[in-house]
Amino acid sequence: MSRRPDKDYTQKRTRPRMTTIDESQVVQDPLDDEAGRLIREVLGERSLTRRRELRDKLVRQLKASGYIDFIGNPLNYHLRTTGQSYLYRVPETKKGNLQKLRGKLIRIVCVGSTRMDPDLMAGVYRPAGHGN
Repeated sequence: MSRRPDKDYTQKRTRPRMTTIDESQVVQDPLDDEAGRLIREVLGERSLTRRRELRDKLVRQLKASGYIDFIGNPLNYHLRTTGQSYLYRVPETKKGNLQKLRGKLIRIVCVGSTRMDPDLMAGVYRPAGHGN
């Protein structure tokens, strides 16, 4: 492949950073339901073995509540550590992993993390006492 003589290849290529989640639309998770209690336990646990057990219990709870699971980029979803979570109202025009949840207030939870990308789960947020 030959280079075009009219193109300046010495400049670093930049492109606008596209984020899946706009940080200004993120709401702190109140952790006020059963899943929230488990998230709080995962974050507070120091023992790695116990933390894994709690994480597995959290994943089972989230799956039973209809959460979807997917792998996300930490730059796009702003989550990296197991147990981190936030609430987000999904725009009606959203595509990709959250498309099924358009127009709903959801909780996004990091349930695991590799060196590169976190394992995430997302589902409709139902405050405690509002019927699950």
